[in-house]
Amino acid sequence: MNRSVRAVTEIGRGTADFSREQTMKAVVIGESSGATMDQIMAVYPRHKAVVDAFVARGEVIGIGPFADRGNMAIFRTREAAEAFSREDPFILEGLVKSFVIRDWNDIMLT
Repeated sequence: MNRSVRAVTEIGRGTADFSREQTMKAVVIGESSGATMDQIMAVYPRHKAVVDAFVARGEVIGIGPFADRGNMAIFRTREAAEAFSREDPFILEGLVKSFVIRDWNDIMLT
C-alpha cells in the first residue's frame, strides 16, 4: 500500500506512518454572506485578478466555492494565505461573511 494512503487509513488507529517528508499548507475557509449571484459576479473579475496573481506565483494549489457559496482555497504557505486574505475583494467587500485560516499537514500531495 502506498505510504501516504496508509497514513490516512491508519491515522484513526494511531499507527500512521509519517516518515515521508510532509509539507504544511494553509487553507482559507470562507463562510458565505448570503450574497446573491449578481452581487458575486459584480465582484468576481477583481477576485479573479487576485487569484490569477497568486496562481502565477505558484502559491495556490486549489480554490473554489462550496455548494452553499462558501469557499475554500489551499495555499503552499500560511504567509500566502494571509496575504490573499488581505487582498481578496470577496473578503474585503463583504461577500465572505467570515473566514478562518487553518494549517493543514498535507500527507497526500507532498
